[in-house]
Amino acid sequence: MTAHLESEAGANPHDSHYGEMECPLCHKMHRESEDYCAWCHAFGWEIR
Repeated sequence: MTAHLESEAGANPHDSHYGEMECPLCHKMHRESEDYCAWCHAFGWEIR
């Protein structure tokens, strides 16, 4: 994530306060990806 996108998004989903997270928590291979952070936070990110 670029600094520009981070400033727009308000946070960087790849810089979790839980430390290093596994990519498949959000990024799925054979189905739509999901926003793992949305369980607790309402950033409104578009997951790709």
